[in-house]
Amino acid sequence: QISWNKVKLKYKIIKSIELNDIIDVLNEYIFIVREYINNKSKKSMTYIDVKSKILHDILRVLLQDVKEVNLMEDKSSM
Repeated sequence: QISWNKVKLKYKIIKSIELNDIIDVLNEYIFIVREYINNKSKKSMTYIDVKSKILHDILRVLLQDVKEVNLMEDKSSM
């Protein structure tokens, strides 16, 4: 691969990234779980930020008509 060096104002040849390195980095960022606590009611809401584009697209299709998902019970409900 070739990269532009802004400081030296010339191109630089860089080592290619191995596929395993990319997979390791992506696995680190599949999703992020956030918890929001309402100051008045003290109720908490959990949000899942899906970072994986593939997972995001799959969930969008599967859950398109779902308004809420409950994962706290023994048997999950939607």
